[in-house]
Amino acid sequence: ASHGRKVKVRLRTMSGESSGRPPILFFNAQDIGESLEEVAIDVIKTESQNITSRWLHSAREADLFIWLDERENIIKQQMSFCGQVVEWNILEGVKTGVVLEDESHSGGVEGSEVVRFDEDPQQASVKQAIEVLRHVLALTEEDRKTLLANFNKGPVADHLPPEEFLRLYGPKGRQDLSLSGWWGRLVSRVKKWLK
Repeated sequence: ASHGRKVKVRLRTMSGESSGRPPILFFNAQDIGESLEEVAIDVIKTESQNITSRWLHSAREADLFIWLDERENIIKQQMSFCGQVVEWNILEGVKTGVVLEDESHSGGVEGSEVVRFDEDPQQASVKQAIEVLRHVLALTEEDRKTLLANFNKGPVADHLPPEEFLRLYGPKGRQDLSLSGWWGRLVSRVKKWLK
């Protein structure tokens, strides 16, 4: 908590209830995974391509977000459960963190939730996320395998040869690689890493 803001961690039971004292949490990866259901698919238009966002939600306070590029490559995935967050993205790899409630609002307005990421990924959180993913029935077998591989040892842009990166993630069906917008920033970042 900095700059006079009050931030606290709120623990929730698997039923979503919260109280002033820490509840007893029972982590059951199978129950969480099987209860996740797809509730939304959105298309996000960027300057260079459309990104598809999928949201799976469970009443057990769990969410799975998946972002896909136009080639249907998973470029980012984020799972949250029991106040923990496990994320993978093509630029940074695996990250873990916790969901915090920012109570800087006053007048009875509920504060917003923010994620504070750890300096180093917490392997226990990653293992739990992997266990939950194994039980998500709302995913195809192919998607589940890709998500599991990403959390285990997913590709990261600076570890891929440039040709492989462009083959997998380059603009679909476009030879004019415009260096403006999101794609340009990504290409510039990859070039810096490769120097």
